[in-house]
Amino acid sequence: MKNLPALALLVVVSGCAAPSGLTIDARTDFRPGAEFMSVQTEVSATAFVSAAPEGMVASRPAAGGDYARGVRVDERPSLPPGDWYVRVSLVGASGTRIAQRTVAVHFTGRYALTVVLARSCTGVVCPSVDAPSLTECSGGVCVSPTCSPETPEACPVPECTSDLGCTAPGPCARAACASGVCLFAADDTACGAGGACGADLRCVPIGDAGVAPIDAALRDAPPPSPAFTLRRLPRGGSAWTELPVTGDFPTDEIEASFAQLGTDEMMILTHTELFVLRLSTLTFTERRSRDAVFPELAGIFLQEASVVGTDVYVTSHDTWIYGWANPTRAATLIQFVRYEDLGADWHGPLTPPWWRLYGMFYVPDNADGWAHVDPRLVCGTSTVGNHVTYLSTDGFGPRAMITTVYDASCFEFVDQSVFGSPDYLAFSLPGAPPSPWEIDAAEWYDGLWVFTSPE
Repeated sequence: MKNLPALALLVVVSGCAAPSGLTIDARTDFRPGAEFMSVQTEVSATAFVSAAPEGMVASRPAAGGDYARGVRVDERPSLPPGDWYVRVSLVGASGTRIAQRTVAVHFTGRYALTVVLARSCTGVVCPSVDAPSLTECSGGVCVSPTCSPETPEACPVPECTSDLGCTAPGPCARAACASGVCLFAADDTACGAGGACGADLRCVPIGDAGVAPIDAALRDAPPPSPAFTLRRLPRGGSAWTELPVTGDFPTDEIEASFAQLGTDEMMILTHTELFVLRLSTLTFTERRSRDAVFPELAGIFLQEASVVGTDVYVTSHDTWIYGWANPTRAATLIQFVRYEDLGADWHGPLTPPWWRLYGMFYVPDNADGWAHVDPRLVCGTSTVGNHVTYLSTDGFGPRAMITTVYDASCFEFVDQSVFGSPDYLAFSLPGAPPSPWEIDAAEWYDGLWVFTSPE
């Protein structure tokens, strides 16, 4: 495209800026793996207005950890200082939220938030008619959303100051004082072999407990698996590597991906959701509604996406160009371009077939020599520099994937080759995706990342 911008220079200024970001811990006396199966966190710059997930959403399985004492359920290291709303939900096996709490926070540097979700809030409705501003429940009473262990001045008089201030209501209940709120966690180990802590916090035979022992449901359920295989060819690498991932990964087909330089994050788009992959740890850390981020793309099957600087190009035959704010996952539509309105450079003999696009990625240089020397000298030079690569097929004739190179220095398509040939070196190296038809998405971030799934 003629309006494809050159890559902006990235200037890194070192200094003594204060660290920022948000960590979220949850404390609860609901039973992990029995009463709740996962913990969902939502972070938004505005107040939540509905029960549906909003803002920047993340989820983690409930297995492991002592929730009465506190478990780290989310980390947002790139969240800038300011005013934020955090909503933490305990989600049961059916997807129902069995407990939920919203906290309003303001921070100027690194901030550690603890959210207490007490069983004593079950059945309590907030706000009341007499106190419309007390919208949240803590310890069985309605409180302000600014009430948290980190802001005790916004909370009512605490019901405890230590564990000794909480009287356990049953022999297998373990009392814990969570910042002024008494929690009573079921402790199966207090019941000996063959016993379990029942719903009334008294020991009963396992079969009569009324709830499964802690984590039993998670142990017996088959673990979810990704809907994709991730491969990477690093900068300067001579072979591809298949990479494992962890976290709250997509289990539906991936349609597109993009990554902004300097963020250590890649955005993964399915048909309905946006997922965030932290590249340094290969961990999926967030998920949220795709329509909330890209409302103009609702219901549209995406062929690919890529980012140049802070602009994201999303393609489905036609192209949408967005400004992208990575810390808040905010996209602002800049331009919509119909395929028929593309410039003359998109209608020449080297233009990629556009029946079906399988991959698109922008490479800011050609230091690895993936794009070969240009014999046609289309741009008046014998080498290719920063370029966009397209993987596409027109669906006609002998089935073949075409790799097409767009030289972003002179805004011209300069070469086409068959996928896997050494004419575009990356896909001819050992360990490359075995079938081009399995490619779901591709993006460059200090190397080439490709997501594949069976046809």
